[in-house]
Amino acid sequence: MKYCYINEDNFHYFKPLLQTDQQIRMMSDTSLFGIGCYDKDTACGILLYTMNDEQRIVRIIYVAVSMSYQRRGIAGGMISSLAGNAYEEGYMTMSNFYAKGTDDPRYAMFEDTDEFTIEQLPGGVYVMSGKELQDVVYSIPPADYDSNTEGTLVTISECSGKTRNLILEKLAASGMGLPKMMPNIDEGLSFAVIDKDGVPQILVIISYFPQQHMYEVSYAEAAESDNVSDLLSTLKTAVTEISDRMQPEDILRFSTPVASVDRLAQKYFPKELKREFFYRAGYDGDTVG
Repeated sequence: MKYCYINEDNFHYFKPLLQTDQQIRMMSDTSLFGIGCYDKDTACGILLYTMNDEQRIVRIIYVAVSMSYQRRGIAGGMISSLAGNAYEEGYMTMSNFYAKGTDDPRYAMFEDTDEFTIEQLPGGVYVMSGKELQDVVYSIPPADYDSNTEGTLVTISECSGKTRNLILEKLAASGMGLPKMMPNIDEGLSFAVIDKDGVPQILVIISYFPQQHMYEVSYAEAAESDNVSDLLSTLKTAVTEISDRMQPEDILRFSTPVASVDRLAQKYFPKELKREFFYRAGYDGDTVG
C-alpha cells in the first residue's frame, strides 16, 4: 500500500470513494485537502482534512476505505501519515466525530492509531421517525419556547445580501462548508432570526438526503448563550415543518455538537433515541479546543 497527496492530476482515481457533495466540495473548496491510498493501480482509501495556519491545527473531516480493502489498517495508515507529517511541520492533528460507542469502527480507527487519545464530548446524534418527532414536538410546554429575541424569523431562502453572506461565513467557520457546496441543504426548511441590522441571532440549518430518506438538523446555534428559549422556538418551528413533510419511510437525524443544543435534546428527547455519541481524537495526547 502506498500513500499520496491528492491533486488535480490524480483526483479522478479517488473520486468514486466520495459522496456527491464531497466531490463538489473537493473540486471547489481550496481549504480542503486529501490523502489517498492505492494498491498498484487501485485507489482504495481517502482522507479529507483542513488546515488552520493561524491555530496550527489539521482537522480530519472524512475517512473512507473501499469495502474489499477494509480491516487492513489503511485508515490508520493514512491518519498516521498525515499526523506525523503535520507534527513535523508544527501542526497538531485532531478530529471531531460521531460513533455509536467504543466498539464502533469510527472510534477504533483512532484508538488503534499510535499517539492518538480520545475524549467524549457533550453531544450526540438522535434518530427518530416522524411519529416520534411529533411526540417530541407536542410534549414541549409553550412556556419553554417563548421568544425574547427582538428579530424577524425568516427562512434562509428569504435572506439576501448582507444577511446571507453572514450566514455563509458562519457555516464556513463551523466546518460545514458553504451551502453552494452542500446541495442537500433545504433553504426552505432552514430558519434564521435576524435583528434590525440584518445580523442572524439564531440559525437552524436543515438538510435532506433523498436517497437515505433522511432529514437532518445539520446546524443550530444562538449568537448569545442565554438565548436558549429563542433557539428552542426556532428549532420547534423547523422540526414542526419537517414533521408535516415526513413520509412513513423518512427519519430525522438530529446532530447536537453545540452544548446548548445538546442540553435541549437531553431535556426533551427520550434517551433511547440517542444513537451516537460525540468524540474528539487528538494526536500526541493533546485535545486541542
